[in-house]
Amino acid sequence: MTWLHRFGLAALGLGLALLSLELGLRLLYPDVRIIDRHDRLGSLGRPNLDVRKTFGGHERVVRITTNAFGLRGLSMPDGRAPDVGRVLALGDSFTFGAAVEAEEAWPARLEGFLNRGRAGRRWEVVNAGIPGHGTGQQLLLYRMLEDRLRPDVVVLGLTVVNDLLDNLCIEEAIYAPKSTVPCFTLEGDDLRVTGPASAATVPRAQASPWLPRLRVADFFTAQARRLTVGNPKLLELAGWSGMTVDLPYVPATVASWYDPRYVEPGWRLTQRIVLELRAELAARGVRLVLLVIPAALQADVGLQAALRILGHRHTPVQAFLADPARPQRLVAEFCRAIALECLDALPGVLELERRGARTYYAIDNHWTPVGHAMAAELIARRLGERALADPVRTVGAAR
Repeated sequence: MTWLHRFGLAALGLGLALLSLELGLRLLYPDVRIIDRHDRLGSLGRPNLDVRKTFGGHERVVRITTNAFGLRGLSMPDGRAPDVGRVLALGDSFTFGAAVEAEEAWPARLEGFLNRGRAGRRWEVVNAGIPGHGTGQQLLLYRMLEDRLRPDVVVLGLTVVNDLLDNLCIEEAIYAPKSTVPCFTLEGDDLRVTGPASAATVPRAQASPWLPRLRVADFFTAQARRLTVGNPKLLELAGWSGMTVDLPYVPATVASWYDPRYVEPGWRLTQRIVLELRAELAARGVRLVLLVIPAALQADVGLQAALRILGHRHTPVQAFLADPARPQRLVAEFCRAIALECLDALPGVLELERRGARTYYAIDNHWTPVGHAMAAELIARRLGERALADPVRTVGAAR
């Protein structure tokens, strides 16, 4: 047998092994599309789903159910009894509950906390979190849902990870403009919204790829990330050996809040959108609570150690490492200035991490059930302090 035949047989064997691994990964870790394009919002959950979906490549598989509107849950509320209050949870994938079961996400946990030990009056929490949505899209979604849901309280999840970039219509990682979503701009103090572009006019680079993503590639990429980013000493060794180590891209949290190109216009626009939402809620007698959701990068000392090694050439990275809680401080100053109820989840996350609890998935970087439970308890405690039971009535009666 010639070397060419041996090479061909070896290549065939390797190909069959990779094909078997690909098929096995697709079977064990189904990657189902759960988001559709939407003419007004840019994107919305696919309606009437009941599927299993993997997160973090292969980190966790959970059941995803959506109702006829595309929100996570089995049914869309339609009207309510006089003794039922309603909380509307707006947000992105952290509110939706990426990588956790529906009952483990903070909106469902909040409903459980609010109804625990209560006699008579009951509370519903509607999960309107949509992966990928920014604050502007959440404002538009509220407008679509208000007449049907008529909430008493709206809890808006402001995610430190990438909400500022989303509001600026900047694509995370590649930092290029995106036209597939509605884009808000400020003209003086007035909000203006354009788009989203129709599917026919979306640039090819922003369109969905026509070839399916290889799960084998995802698997090995996730393992490489776990091996390198999760082991700062390995990165240090690579640097000592003379290898060039650098960030593949500046993390969204760092760019959003520490790069003047994004933080100044992004935070100014985000504040204006929040003010617009609060004004619309106040006109209907609805209470707004802002939940500030921290990034894994702010809580994981391992990620910070890796960032310190990989990002030493980047000024925004150095600024983040010197002051990781800057986003929360800016939000707190804003909330105090306008007397807005804001809840900061970072102290709770840091305390849990200090005690050895795992609040974020290592690859997916979304909250674990532990993180969601902490946030739900934080919200429930604040709402309980403000006598949530009483408002069910006056707001409903006034409409």
